[in-house]
Amino acid sequence: MESITAEIGTTGEYYTLYLTGDVDGDIAAAVEAEHPCTDYDCDIRCALEAGFARAAAELLYGATETPLLEAVLAHYGISPTDICPFDSDEWRAWVTYWKEEGPHAGEDW
Repeated sequence: MESITAEIGTTGEYYTLYLTGDVDGDIAAAVEAEHPCTDYDCDIRCALEAGFARAAAELLYGATETPLLEAVLAHYGISPTDICPFDSDEWRAWVTYWKEEGPHAGEDW
């Protein structure tokens, strides 16, 4: 089984992710490893739990250093700047979910 070992953010700690061949599953695992947040108000956590792995990755990549996520993306030939384009079906579905079902549903943006 293939694996990737990379630093978690800028912590100095390293994590080994065993790749499954499921692109979105491996992206989700990398996001989870680099952002083990349990706060459902967090947009990254909310996206992961709702099944929007690429949207969660896009949010995390835009917020901090993500060496493990970047290594997973490189393995699958995905540019970090093209994880989940804002005009993609997943991004639009994620935004709709966040507005209608997320922890702040119904609030003004």
